[in-house]
Amino acid sequence: QSETAVEAVHKYNLRDRYNWKRLPDETVTGESAYVISFQPKPNQVAHSREERFFSLLAGKLWVSRNDFAILKMDVALQSPCHLFWILAQVTTFKFTYVLEPSHGPRLFRLSRATAKTVVVFPFVAVRQKHWLTIDKYEPRTARGTAPKNPHPSLTPRGED
Repeated sequence: QSETAVEAVHKYNLRDRYNWKRLPDETVTGESAYVISFQPKPNQVAHSREERFFSLLAGKLWVSRNDFAILKMDVALQSPCHLFWILAQVTTFKFTYVLEPSHGPRLFRLSRATAKTVVVFPFVAVRQKHWLTIDKYEPRTARGTAPKNPHPSLTPRGED
C-alpha cells in the first residue's frame, strides 16, 4: 500500500527522528536555496523495519527560497540496516533527486531521481539502480490517485 510523503512524515515521526542543521544558502538549478542537512538522532527506538531504516538515513535538502519546493535532495544510508532478522541486510542505499529549472508552468517542472540499493542475503547480494524522470502529469482524484483511463487522449501508449 502506498502512502504520501506527508503521511510517511507523520507515521514514522520523521521530523523528530533527525538532528537538523541549516547550512549556508546556495544556488541550485538556477534558484536561491536554503540548504539543510540532517543526521539521525542516536539511540532511537524503532518499532518497525521502516523506522529502523529511517533511523539510519542522513542527507541534505536544497529548498527554494521562493516557494519552499525541494529543488535537490541527497540521502544515503549511514550503516547497514537489517530487514528480516539475519536473513537480509540493506548495505547500500543512496537516493538523489533534482527538480530541473522551470521552462513554463512552475507546477509541471521536470524532475529526475536515482536510487541505488544493495540488499545482502546469505550467499547472494542483489544490486539495483533505478532512474526516474518525471515529465508527464495526469489529473488526480480527490484521494490523490490517478483515475483509471480518465480520458482516451490521456491513456499511455500500449494500454487500452
